Amino acid sequence: MYLKKFSLDEDLQIFPIEPTYLSNLKRRVRLASEISKLHHQVSKVAHETNWYHKAAKELDIELDDNIR
Repeated sequence: MYLKKFSLDEDLQIFPIEPTYLSNLKRRVRLASEISKLHHQVSKVAHETNWYHKAAKELDIELDDNIR
């Protein structure tokens, strides 16, 4: 795959977008970003929780109640 690297001196063509669509696009991108961030946080917590449970099982110990 070939990727072209643009320099700052090159002119980029203007992509036409209806102004009325722009606010909806911005809102959708912002929501998608928030969803992605929340999904990452949930995945991280689940991974840590699974790690604690696996380690406790291997060590044959019980976890505190505050660890899900």
